[in-house]
Amino acid sequence: MLYKKSYEEVKKYYQDIMSKYEIRNEQEYNDPDPDELPTYYIEAQLGEKLYAAVYIIDVSNAPDDYFEGEDKLPKNARTTFSLQYLDQGE
Repeated sequence: MLYKKSYEEVKKYYQDIMSKYEIRNEQEYNDPDPDELPTYYIEAQLGEKLYAAVYIIDVSNAPDDYFEGEDKLPKNARTTFSLQYLDQGE
């Protein structure tokens, strides 16, 4: 998914949601290498065997050719993210 909202706004939104659950893993990368985009990952346990994970990437300063082919981003995209839900009880 793409957002026109800033990376920090999207990150804060998901941090607030996930903070209601047990955080199992949380990482942030802000490597100064221009080939690496700022990223944030958070994983929470929602129930006995239920987990959710959010992976957010700041694409506001990504070079035009960073995403190519089907993954090419619209010019107004500032943030991309994926949300995963896992039920280990199945």
